Amino acid sequence: MSSIRQRLTRRLLFTLAALISVGALAAYLCASAALQRQFDSALRARAETLTGLLEQNGANLEWEATENSLRDYADGSGRAYFEIWRANGEVFERSASLGETSLARPAAPLATPQFYDVELPGDLDARALALQFTPRAADPASQSVRAPVTLVVALNREGLDHTLATLQLVLGGTGLALLAATALLVPWALRRELRPLDAFAGQAQVMDANTLHERFATAQLPAELTPVAMRLNELLGRLEAAFERERRFSADVAHEFRTPLAELHVLAELSLKLPDTRTAETDRDVLAIARHLESMTGRLLALARGERGELPVHRESIELRPFVASICDSQQTRATTRQLSFAQTIPADTRLTTDPALLRSILTNLVDNAIAYSRPGTAIEISAQPTASSCTLTIASVPADLAPADLPHLFERFWRKDSARVTDGHAGLGLSLARTFARALGGDLTARWEAAERIVFSLRL
Repeated sequence: MSSIRQRLTRRLLFTLAALISVGALAAYLCASAALQRQFDSALRARAETLTGLLEQNGANLEWEATENSLRDYADGSGRAYFEIWRANGEVFERSASLGETSLARPAAPLATPQFYDVELPGDLDARALALQFTPRAADPASQSVRAPVTLVVALNREGLDHTLATLQLVLGGTGLALLAATALLVPWALRRELRPLDAFAGQAQVMDANTLHERFATAQLPAELTPVAMRLNELLGRLEAAFERERRFSADVAHEFRTPLAELHVLAELSLKLPDTRTAETDRDVLAIARHLESMTGRLLALARGERGELPVHRESIELRPFVASICDSQQTRATTRQLSFAQTIPADTRLTTDPALLRSILTNLVDNAIAYSRPGTAIEISAQPTASSCTLTIASVPADLAPADLPHLFERFWRKDSARVTDGHAGLGLSLARTFARALGGDLTARWEAAERIVFSLRL
């Protein structure tokens, strides 16, 4: 595959060569036409001079030429020639330069003066003008009939041909020189002007997962590359953040699994070394650890399927108010223990077509988090704002240990406010899973901070 530089070089060279060739040809044709017109004008002037030397006196033609007036037509001059024929085709006069040779007469009748090329004695090329005219009367009062005569004037065109040949040589040589200069300058100019693109490509070639922190410098880039560099810098920023999330996710997974696996390891060693110490409590601990690992594994698999768009969605129509009430009732004991209350504002007869299992998982996660992290003595407010085409559920609470700066991290996997990772039954996957389920349902889950120290989760479906 050819490069942009190679394609540009070929196209520019071809275009410039065509322009130079067309320009040279146009210049030659214009100059040639101008010289030809000038040459024809000289012929016409000579013809008019010669016609002025002929007059008719009665029935006779009289030639009033002098030696000086015919100096260019003298024998051996090799420059100018003329010949005059009577109406009956008889030669009346010819120039001494013709000798016994006659000039070629045009084949067509001479309704108007006619220019054409002829060959002169000695294989000389000439250009001729033939015209038919009526000689002037010697006596203007004479009533005699004047018969038209034919005049052919020819000029040696050796000078004209030489000038045209010189012009061809000059234009051709200049064109070839310009083409040679173009062939040298165009690649050099392209290399020079495309140097920023080469540097840009070189920087892009060496980028990998270890250099995602680097950015393309946009200050010195041409205007055409600046938007590309800016978009690539944004992409690199997102890739860097994604790689960092994946690294952090791998570390979080390892950390979350290390503690329960270590506990299983210790319990297994004790059972092997001291079998008499194994009790039902030991088995319950092993079962609790296994269920915790199973729960985390299941959530991780659900997250992976949701991100790939592989979660099955089975929609049906549900009445929203009793659906939310049942979730709150299942959490009422925990809420009472933490001195929390529920305040629901959901219009009666509000129906929603959705997947009940996914919606229950989303709302259970949100309510569970609100109970776990709300300030005691506050209320958890649940409301719904249905419209003709959608419905937005909001869950607002007063968190005990959250700040507006924590909002961007709430939906990150394994993120918890407590940096010590105190085991509280929450693995830090609930909100990530809830957002994934919301998007699988065609909606979204967002969080915002209100001035009254409340955090509000909005579920749009």
